[in-house]
Amino acid sequence: MTAAKHSVLLAQDGSNLWRALASLAIPSIISGWLKTAFLVVDTYFAGQINTVALGALSAATFFVWMFFSFSAMNSIGVMSQVSQAMGRRDDEAVVAIIKKGLSSAVVPGLLVSAGLIVVSRTALGFLGLPEDVQQGVADYLLYLALLGPFLWFFDTMDAALRGMGDAKTPLVLLCVFVGFNVLLNGIFAMGWFGFPALGIAGIALATGVAWFMGCFAMLIIFWRRGLFRPSKANPPRAWQLWRIGLPITLSGVFFDLIWLVLTPWVAQDGAAALAAVSIGHRLEAYGYMTSVGFGMATAALVGQAVGMQNATLAHRVAGMAARWAFGFNVIWIIVLLSFPAFFFGLFTDDVQVWHFGLAYLSLAAIGTPFQAWDIIYNDAFAGSGRTVFPMVIDIVGYACRIPLAWVLMAFWGAAGVFGAIGVSAAITGVVLPLAFHRWGTHLGKGQGVVSPTVHHP
Repeated sequence: MTAAKHSVLLAQDGSNLWRALASLAIPSIISGWLKTAFLVVDTYFAGQINTVALGALSAATFFVWMFFSFSAMNSIGVMSQVSQAMGRRDDEAVVAIIKKGLSSAVVPGLLVSAGLIVVSRTALGFLGLPEDVQQGVADYLLYLALLGPFLWFFDTMDAALRGMGDAKTPLVLLCVFVGFNVLLNGIFAMGWFGFPALGIAGIALATGVAWFMGCFAMLIIFWRRGLFRPSKANPPRAWQLWRIGLPITLSGVFFDLIWLVLTPWVAQDGAAALAAVSIGHRLEAYGYMTSVGFGMATAALVGQAVGMQNATLAHRVAGMAARWAFGFNVIWIIVLLSFPAFFFGLFTDDVQVWHFGLAYLSLAAIGTPFQAWDIIYNDAFAGSGRTVFPMVIDIVGYACRIPLAWVLMAFWGAAGVFGAIGVSAAITGVVLPLAFHRWGTHLGKGQGVVSPTVHHP
């Protein structure tokens, strides 16, 4: 069975560009919305517990983002290498890269999960959170970390499928596991069917079990498609995958660390402000995950264009995806700003949370259209294998949030943090497209990254 059987492949002349982009982006967008549904379900059940649980979920979110950022070190490298091998129509290299990607996920996945356990037990005091919120964060992170290694496997296999041009299989799996997540939240968090109600720890356990189930299902799919068969190609070394994903990981971790600085500042206005951030993230996530869906499609197709040594086509892919993602985010933020009480009322009846929520949408979420450009061109760089440039740009943009938030908080309180987020998102969103057009490919100079696998004679 060839890898191309389940794939979307870009034509050399780009004649099928919009169809290829739509074929990959639409399932990826729906998958992103389903991933957001995981967060929405978690937020809903946290709201059913109390406002403190909502605040704890908000504070814990940044550690979870960091966990995902570390996982990207492996998965992004796999996606980039697989997509370029697909561009060369090299099925043997695809198989070799996938197997190496899974083996290279084992040790870092275990180490990062162990680190999250340590943080959950010993290192949360620096956040300056209220005691009850801090305990909720600790419980959530501990239960999530216990099943964390399965996320690394699932994330790697998910990225490999997308690199092959298959966005439909992850979509089908997510449809199934969103339903399971609702059931598991009810069982573990709320005590359905006589199970002990674990509160926010149960929410984390439900997510971790869903990761485990998804990982198991992915392994079966890969086995049945013959993607674990012996390969004639030499596998890449782990560092050859990680050097592509590591800059993106460092950028993501830096983003999360910035939030660890900003979270105590938001918390100065109480649990309601933290809860508003948690809900605001869930609401803007539909625009964000739409951009991520377009970005995943962009990374796969730019990688294929790089495999073909076609720089012009790579730029066309990124430009089309950026326009579509920007347009959707403009529409979504208008909808949110038009009916803020309705959307926040879905999660809580605390009017103070609504107040902070409107400020969050007006000042932070307003930057999501520009964030769409940031995401698209980050993924375009990832597809080409050139990930240092966006790392530098994003880190500088994220760092600007701290002094800007510090100044604005003197006048607006927590809303000053929200304003700093919106401004920095706009800056990086404008700079990254310019950087990709300047440094994104240069394939004519032989600087494009290609798969390191070499066929045996």
